[in-house]
Amino acid sequence: MARTLQFPNVKGEFVVGLSWRHEDDKPKRKDLIRHSEEKGRWGLVRQTIAGQFQSAYCDPINGKKPAKLISLAALVAEQREQPWMGLYKLADNLYWYVAIRDGHGVIPEGDQIGTEAEVLAVRNRHLDELGEWDEQEGTLEDLARLVESSTRQIKLRDLQSNSWGTAIVAGSALATIVGGGIGCWMYYQHTEKEKAEVVAAQRRAVVSALKARKDAESRILPWTRQAMPSDAFRACRDAWSAQPMTQEGWTLTAWHCGIQQQSIAVDASWDRAGGLADDAPGHMSPDAQHSRSSDTRVVAFPVPSSLAEPIEAASRAAWTLSQRYGFTLSLTAAPLIAPLPGTAAKNDVPVDPWISSPATYTTRVAPWFWFGPAFDAVPGLRVNALEWTLGGGWKVNGALYALRNGAAASTTAPGSKGRALETHPVAAIATPEPSSNSQATNSVQGELTAVAGPVGRSSPGNAVATPSPAQAMPKGPEVKVLAMAPSSAPAAPGTPEQSPQRLQSAQMPAALAAIAEPNAPAAQAPAGKKSAAQQGETW
Repeated sequence: MARTLQFPNVKGEFVVGLSWRHEDDKPKRKDLIRHSEEKGRWGLVRQTIAGQFQSAYCDPINGKKPAKLISLAALVAEQREQPWMGLYKLADNLYWYVAIRDGHGVIPEGDQIGTEAEVLAVRNRHLDELGEWDEQEGTLEDLARLVESSTRQIKLRDLQSNSWGTAIVAGSALATIVGGGIGCWMYYQHTEKEKAEVVAAQRRAVVSALKARKDAESRILPWTRQAMPSDAFRACRDAWSAQPMTQEGWTLTAWHCGIQQQSIAVDASWDRAGGLADDAPGHMSPDAQHSRSSDTRVVAFPVPSSLAEPIEAASRAAWTLSQRYGFTLSLTAAPLIAPLPGTAAKNDVPVDPWISSPATYTTRVAPWFWFGPAFDAVPGLRVNALEWTLGGGWKVNGALYALRNGAAASTTAPGSKGRALETHPVAAIATPEPSSNSQATNSVQGELTAVAGPVGRSSPGNAVATPSPAQAMPKGPEVKVLAMAPSSAPAAPGTPEQSPQRLQSAQMPAALAAIAEPNAPAAQAPAGKKSAAQQGETW
């Protein structure tokens, strides 16, 4: 259901909650009328910056006039690079969700207003079904800043009104009465045609620039913008250590730590255990039996590794981690994302040479206990969130990035003055070479041997340089392929020959031996200390 919004110190009234659809061409009036009978009498037609058409509809809003209402989704759609989705808190338990992709279009169900649970259900479905997004969150103040920075406003109109043709009829009558009106009308048409040609040329230039930008963005590997698993674990560990299990008669029942590019978002769910409504943490449910609190922390993550593997090798490494330590793994094949109707273009940027598969590990203990290096050893594995539930243990939700089968690149070695080296299958794309004393780089390369074997020997083309933590995260299309080694390349200097069984359960504390080797006898904890099982939920 559509609702109107107003922002402090911003002129105009805005509408959210429209029903959007993509159009193959500019919709005719009869089509708009037909759709308005099903989706709502008020609506609009929008042409995106990429030249594509959309229509949107809603039922009339009591006490409002359509000509005074501005579509907020259409206004903010081109404020960020696609694809992006935003979740904005408007008031207590009132949120607006917007989703933009495929030619800067508002996707179906991409303009929703409702409770947090209602809009999160839609957002999570889009995350599962439509691939990767740039996720944004904010408040009414953040939206106000987006509105102030935009000059393109599209207002609603009554799609079933007969007033559309009034100006044309009046103009024709005037031209019949006033003889000179014919010449004026022809001049007006000529001027309008010139304006339309200029606008069309501008749109073509914008589309070309957007495609070039998207092509450049596609060369920046997404896993090089996300924290390594061990770094994500440490950030969530610090937040968990400050998390109380009970508070004023309320008991913690679920905990979620979402990892973002330079921050973490912590959400905690509580159940009443004798406490009072006045003491409920965060936002309390209507029945006063549950509550939810949230917090955001800024984190400066080190530069991650750029290593990745072909699909089969990456899958083997992910499953090896699961089987070696007794984790449960759910690894979903990467979905094929079809373009939305009306968004097909002849010159679309080719499919990315990498894929992302959702991966979820389930473990009985917090993953920051001894398992960080093991997760880092799986090339291309990144963690999106950690989840804990009372009595249910931990879940590590993430994504496994891998290179599509047959991917290849022509590479150029430093100092070769642009001379192309021999082309080899790609297993990773390198960012600038690390410093010789980079402990973080040595750690990542060392942990990789636990799954893939020594660098340069497990599969063709997987010996590449990884950045040191002191180096800056790549920001744009400057990321290059520096070097790809053939299968016969020797191991990197200083890389020890190690067996794939290097991370043995015997090297872990005795409390975890039963987890890594379920058939082994349980270890006895030292006197005076609690065992892992005795510590239980405090992990």
